Amino acid sequence: MNRSLGKIRRLQQYATPDGKFVMFALDHRGNLRRSLNPDAPESVTYEQMTQFKREVTAVMSPSATAVLLDPVYGVGPVITAGALAREAGLLLAVEKTGYTGDPTARQSQILPGWSVEKIARIGADGVKLLIYYHPDAPNAAEQEALVRQVGASCREYDIPFFLEPLSFSLDTAVAKLPAAEKRQVVIETARRMTPMGVDVLKAEFPVNIPASARRWMRLCRPIRSTGKNTIPAIQPPKPLPANTVSATVPVITGLFRLCRRRWTSCWRIWQHGRYPSPSSANTCPPNTNASGKAPCPTPPAP
Repeated sequence: MNRSLGKIRRLQQYATPDGKFVMFALDHRGNLRRSLNPDAPESVTYEQMTQFKREVTAVMSPSATAVLLDPVYGVGPVITAGALAREAGLLLAVEKTGYTGDPTARQSQILPGWSVEKIARIGADGVKLLIYYHPDAPNAAEQEALVRQVGASCREYDIPFFLEPLSFSLDTAVAKLPAAEKRQVVIETARRMTPMGVDVLKAEFPVNIPASARRWMRLCRPIRSTGKNTIPAIQPPKPLPANTVSATVPVITGLFRLCRRRWTSCWRIWQHGRYPSPSSANTCPPNTNASGKAPCPTPPAP
């Protein structure tokens, strides 16, 4: 796949000088409501959601190469408030949260009123699509068609396409895929979808983490030992089968638990009207040694 100059330039915007992505994701909607008020998530107001996203973006974005936001609560309030650091790239989610259809044939949808064209027009640097997918699901072809559609639009508007596939069980009696099946599904999903105009694949970790805790720790130990202020960027276990992913498509996987701990710290601090300081390793992103950018500032108290 030969990328256009527009895609190359935008991908450069996402990267540190040595080519690493240091991205901060804040496109959460339903999950964020449940975190802000676990007992009554439906009581969380639009104003509370937008305020949280504005304030956390202002704190975190100076230390990130890019921020992932959603169109409903994030991008408008963040941009109009000037909360996004000028040097940070902007990645926008294009999908409607959740899914429709049967749990064994989950159907993803584009958020009504939004499109790749609209995301490009507002000046974002990339499009992210989260899609529920299982290669053996009865609607797998429909989900693949949606990926191709978004990929074609991203090519038309010279904007990078970030794809985040989420696997699921085809057995309603089994909540999560068994470890062996999950690995096969993640690998087959990558094989099928990366040729569909995808520039960056945000892949699931291809093992069942709770069922493989010892293996998880072994895989993470070399990176965990590099320093407590470093957020690891974990690649899938190697070796992966040949030709799993198109050679031109980088694969990103992440330490969900670590990121969620930091994210949870942010909202707890936000609830008490305080902000993280650059010296707080548990609540603030890495300093300049990690991302090549300035430490996160401490905004004035409201």
